[in-house]
Amino acid sequence: MSAQAATGSEFDADRQRHLRAFADRLSVEADRLTWPLERLHALRDERLRALLRTAKGRSPWHAERLAGIDVDAVTGADLAALPTMTKTDVMEHWDEIVTDRRLTLELAEAHLERVASEGPAYLLGEYQVVTTGGSSGRRGVFAWDFEGWLGFGLSRERPTFWLRRHGGGDRGVRRAFVAAAHSTHPTAILPRTFAGSPQLGVGRSFPVTLPLAEIVEGLNRFQPTDLFAYPSMMHRLAGEMTSGRLSISPVELNCGAEPLLPDARAQIEAAFGRPVMNLYAAAEAGVIARSYPGSAGLHLNEDLAVYEPVDADMRPVAAGTTAAKRASRTSRDASRARSSTTATSRSICTRSARRSAVDVRYSSTRCARRPWAPTSRYGRRRRSTRRRSRESWSRPSRSSGSPARG
Repeated sequence: MSAQAATGSEFDADRQRHLRAFADRLSVEADRLTWPLERLHALRDERLRALLRTAKGRSPWHAERLAGIDVDAVTGADLAALPTMTKTDVMEHWDEIVTDRRLTLELAEAHLERVASEGPAYLLGEYQVVTTGGSSGRRGVFAWDFEGWLGFGLSRERPTFWLRRHGGGDRGVRRAFVAAAHSTHPTAILPRTFAGSPQLGVGRSFPVTLPLAEIVEGLNRFQPTDLFAYPSMMHRLAGEMTSGRLSISPVELNCGAEPLLPDARAQIEAAFGRPVMNLYAAAEAGVIARSYPGSAGLHLNEDLAVYEPVDADMRPVAAGTTAAKRASRTSRDASRARSSTTATSRSICTRSARRSAVDVRYSSTRCARRPWAPTSRYGRRRRSTRRRSRESWSRPSRSSGSPARG
């Protein structure tokens, strides 16, 4: 047996624990999409405090930075009181930031090299290590522990599960992903981790590095009901649809990892005859926001992160004022005993470089607002109380926290 085959077999065995946990929790996670804002924020704050306690107690770097913070009293309203952390901070202090003393940047980098050459694998039987694309000039390396990676998968998939459950169309699902070739990137390894889940249907990945003709041929054979691709690739596939070389009829279209520009969106939707849903996520933070069928704006994951609209100088703006950027700090589910590199980097606030037209200071939790249901597959359209565009973000008034009404 080749090393690649052996690694793949070991990975498939290791990921079964993730698949079982995913099946147990997906329905509960989907229910949170319709929680009122106050309930989401209560969960977010609970997770944020738990995460801060973990970081302060187990990370030498964060212990020093958080020495003067009463982590048991922190809420999302205290965003500005928490010190920010840049990607440069993470990469320069990686070994001091992680909360598992077995982890080192050298070990993580060696693991990434093996994954790139031999295929997906868990590090130390528990961690998924992923990288950023390095478009800002320096590649980021982030280790997700079991619970964090599960949360990433749940937050990515719960909207589709909710839409199917409330609008039908959950039979014979065939999901195609045209994304990264190597499992060092979340768009490649996340689908592979949860592939085979009964809740998700049959899945197949097509490396974006393949010649376009091969991707088109593979999609024609597979005939997906759901299609995910980077916006630039989805735009090219729309051209193949228009030319007649691509002949598929997906009922759900998802884009992510790049800006989805208005002209591209229009051409994609015209070619496929379906609305496209846009996903905004990051290797170090998970799913930050997404749109729903019929909605051009992004719905924030309010139970997964604390968001703060700010002006061009990073100063908070008043309610109802359009912001130049958005700051956020993720407060992810921190009930576990150990958290990894990005558990702390995400939740203790990192200030990112500008990504996909949005600036974000991370600190992790897990959410979205009430989704839109498309008029075709999922029935009557339902509007969220919090709709946001990628270009601007207006801080809502307090009354916007009430549940949406159908």
